[in-house]
Amino acid sequence: MKPTVVVLLSDKRSGSTFFQRELLKHPSIQTVNYSSHRYLETHHWLKGAMILNTGEASSNLYKGYGSVNNALTLLVDTVKMNVLNWEIPDNNSDLVFGGWEALCKEFANPVFFEKSPQLLASTAALDLFKTWMNTTEFDVKIIGLVRNPMSVLYSAQELFHTPPEKRQYGWMDIHKNLIEFSRDLSDDQFLLLKYEEMVVNTQDCFKTVCKFIGLQYDAKMGNEASRESLNLWKNDADFHFNLSNEVLEMAQQFGYTPSELENPPKQKKQSLKRIISTIQKSWNKIVSKLYFHYYQPLKIKWKNRKFN
Repeated sequence: MKPTVVVLLSDKRSGSTFFQRELLKHPSIQTVNYSSHRYLETHHWLKGAMILNTGEASSNLYKGYGSVNNALTLLVDTVKMNVLNWEIPDNNSDLVFGGWEALCKEFANPVFFEKSPQLLASTAALDLFKTWMNTTEFDVKIIGLVRNPMSVLYSAQELFHTPPEKRQYGWMDIHKNLIEFSRDLSDDQFLLLKYEEMVVNTQDCFKTVCKFIGLQYDAKMGNEASRESLNLWKNDADFHFNLSNEVLEMAQQFGYTPSELENPPKQKKQSLKRIISTIQKSWNKIVSKLYFHYYQPLKIKWKNRKFN
């Protein structure tokens, strides 16, 4: 088969890590060996958009790197650690587009897989990525992964202490971007998956994915699926949130029914354990921001100071 690049687009907390883990059980699919980020995500186009910012509004740019210089450092580090003979270009455009091509050439043997949950939140990064799609010689396949927004918002609240009242509009905007991005893609370029179907009808789902990519299904794929997370938000007595009407409408465009999105009334219960957990998660969020904005870029600059 022709060397192929498969990119998974989703919101955070939508099952991308599980999907990546199961997909990479296929012997013909690889991802990067190293990333300066979690979960072997390159964040390449998010950093690229920040580096090549050509007047885009700051709201269209991912802010997780702290500065353009940090984004540049992290991008070079990720490419250089995966493609050891890569020569760093002086031109930023060549750095971004050439760096991604170098990663694709290294890992598309025959299939290179990348997941990027943050990419859909940045229209600037999506525009850059689509520019590459329209010019590359690689066969590019896009998989969109969606999950019930109530599960996403509940998971984000539990893990990041993100208020669902605000986060629901981020979910809506991200899925608007997914619709817009996929609008001009053909059926052999774009496949939409639902998290719930992936964990319930796992084998059929991964058979569909393999067929879409152009590979034979491998029976090892999907054998670690779990349904435990499907109704956590419904069973938590402390979770009382319901979606706004406009977010409900967006979710229904992806096939979710009103009954699947409704949070039935529950008796209010705020335990001491939940209060302590909330404080701890807020602290962890501060520590994580300090690590990724300051400590990690400085550590990489010191390690790779001969490249700067």
